[in-house]
Amino acid sequence: MQPYHFFIREKTIDLGKEFKDVDIIPCIGGRQTPEQNRRRKRHTESTPAQKNLNDERSKRYLMWLIKKNFSYGDLHITLSYDDAHIPNSKEAANREVKNFMRRVKYWLKKNGISVKNFKYVIITAVYSADGEPARVHHHILTSKIHDRDAIEDLWHCGAANADRIRNFYNSINKLAGYVAKQTSGDKRWFASKNLSKPKSYNVDGAYKPKEITRILEYHIFDPAFWEKQYKGWEILDRDRDIKVTFDINDRPYIRLQLHKKGATPS
Repeated sequence: MQPYHFFIREKTIDLGKEFKDVDIIPCIGGRQTPEQNRRRKRHTESTPAQKNLNDERSKRYLMWLIKKNFSYGDLHITLSYDDAHIPNSKEAANREVKNFMRRVKYWLKKNGISVKNFKYVIITAVYSADGEPARVHHHILTSKIHDRDAIEDLWHCGAANADRIRNFYNSINKLAGYVAKQTSGDKRWFASKNLSKPKSYNVDGAYKPKEITRILEYHIFDPAFWEKQYKGWEILDRDRDIKVTFDINDRPYIRLQLHKKGATPS
């Protein structure tokens, strides 16, 4: 029987030109060969079976989708309900927001705008970003639409606000974190089928266990250290973009959110 080997895996999630996540993971078992490391074969990240924001993987996947597919000039639409239209269930709220998206796509077609490449993500929430109970509302991210007033007028149940995403510095990262942070209850998200899925690749042995011990002791929350490790990338918010957790065996899992230095709006 082959002995089990303990090693460190570096998993990179490719989120386009401006963003990437890096997970540094302790592993036991068969590791990749040096040749496999060099090839860096990319794997498409699978969609979570349950699109529930209580689930950590689903929340991360949602953030990856947002950062992979939306950028400067796209829209963040917030929809709320007035007293006369408050839905009696989350299912009823989801029906309302899906009907709204049908009206949006009809409006686009009517105005000669193709919906083939029109992308969107819908998040239905009954809690605020800080976890406090709130009236049911929706966050929607969509591809660029030039007439924001017309889109707002298509919502008939209360207030609508359509803001353009300003992707200077870390606004997309903050927005992705904001809409995914609302984790209480079984809030669900929906997305168009044409979104580009995030892809990842692994490099085994990029760090030695002793290096991880030293990093945890001296460098873990130092953005300058990580920016040397990943040249051309930067940490924009130390508290948000560097996370470390430990499993039941006290093995560390490090997660980094990186932004491309000098990235310009697309």
